[in-house]
Order: sequence, then structure tokens, then C-alpha cells
Amino acid sequence: SKATVSVLNCARCPLVARVPAMSLHAGLTRGITYLLRDTLYVSVTDRAPLLSAVASTFDLRGPGFRMPERSGYASLAESDLPEPSAEVLTSSIERMYSCQYDADAAVEEEMNGVVFGGRGDPLLRLDVLQDVADQIHERRHGVPFRINTTGIVHAPSPAEQRAAEDRVLRGLLAAKIGAVNVLLPAATPNDYSAAMGLRDSYVDPSTGNTVSVDKVKVFQNVCGLIAKMAETEGVDVVCTAVEGLPVGGKFVSTNDVKALALGLGAVDFRTKAYVPAHTP
Repeated sequence: SKATVSVLNCARCPLVARVPAMSLHAGLTRGITYLLRDTLYVSVTDRAPLLSAVASTFDLRGPGFRMPERSGYASLAESDLPEPSAEVLTSSIERMYSCQYDADAAVEEEMNGVVFGGRGDPLLRLDVLQDVADQIHERRHGVPFRINTTGIVHAPSPAEQRAAEDRVLRGLLAAKIGAVNVLLPAATPNDYSAAMGLRDSYVDPSTGNTVSVDKVKVFQNVCGLIAKMAETEGVDVVCTAVEGLPVGGKFVSTNDVKALALGLGAVDFRTKAYVPAHTP
């Protein structure tokens, strides 16, 4: 609303600037914003396509992994929140900037910016992210946006699959997403399916019909989308895997995943450590 915008913009006026800034953590909105390594993350959904258990990197980090308490992370469900609107997301981000988030950045290249992440897959809400990016850039020119995703885009037919992937590519550009971090836990279809917990079937929301999942095709489509995003001007692709991830009685080779990721055109490959259950 106009009233909301005027209040948020007051954070930049001289009167407000003379008031001591709140700590960054005091500016967090539970269930929506959280901080990791001094970077602002924003949760937009808890949903993830075709997955029974895994929706983000931290779901694969092992039974002993916990998000740092100081991050302020909580899922939307844990916070009893619905999927936030573009207005709610924008105001939550602006609240952090009013608390001097990224205040030390002298130029655009020094900004940490905003990462759309959280429990679910932000690709499911690209239209909302576009609205958020437009509103933020009206007030704060040059803020970089990134997205963490599974890269899973699934449609019943090849033609619909191509159309869905094209919508993703257009959506990334429209939402001004400069970098995409894709969760790629394995280098083979079987290991990928086991690691991600792919469902055997799902209900098509447009028809109500139950559709079987071709798990090999899902893996192939993820790889294909990584390649397409890597070829898209203005979008950098990074792939992330989990070091020491047990799948099918063995550990996934992150060297194989790295070779696959870089071969698909990713500009970087990163690993996170697997954390086993704590023993007394």
C-alpha cells in the first residue's frame, strides 16, 4: 500500500538516520527472513515439486544438522504462516535494510544482496519474486538477487516441459535473478532419485489426475535446465552437493557431481558437509 511504502522509505530520511540502528537480528521477520554468513535469506514457500522429504540443501545435511540458532531461521509452517505475498516479502526485506543491512557496501559489487531460499523451492513462485524485485529496485538500485533451487521443473509431456522451462528462464530474467544455486546431490539418475526422495506419482493440480513420475527423466530435465540457465545471459549457475552423503550403502562421489556440474556450464561447484546423528 502507499502508506506502507511511505513508512519504509522513511528509513532513508535524515531524521531516521540519526536514530541508532537496530541490530540486524532484531529486524528479522520470523518464518520469512534469516541470516547466514551476513547474507539475507528469504523464504517464499515450503513447497517443493515431486519430493517426499528433500526441499533444500539443509534437508540433505544429515540427521545431526541444525540451522544455526543465531540465523533466526524457521520455516513458514513452524511459524504458522501462509505463503507470503509480494507485499509481505518486500516489507520484510525493507525492514532489514532499515536496520542497516548491507550498509557497509560502498559499491554494488560489495553488496551481499538477497537470496530467495528457505524450506521449499522458490522457482514455484517466480511471478511473486518478480514483483518483489521490482519493488525493491524502485527503492534500492543495484541490489543483487540470487535463488536457491532444486532445479526441478516437471510437466507431463515434452512440449509442456519445454514450455515450463522457457517460463522459468523468462521468469529469472524478469525477476532480475543474477545467480542460481542448484542442489545437485548426485551424478546418476538412481543416486539422484534416492537422495532427493522423488515421489512415484503426483496429482496434477490442473486436472486432478494422478501422474506417474519418470525419475530418470526428472534427473535429465534438471541437468538440461542447468545447461539452459548457464547459457542465459546475465545468469550465473552454481551447483551444490553434500560431501559424505550416504546413498544406497555408499557415499556419493562429489568429484563426479562436480565434473557433471561444470560440464553442464556451472561457473562454480560447492559442497556442504554431511552431519551424522549425534551419539551420546
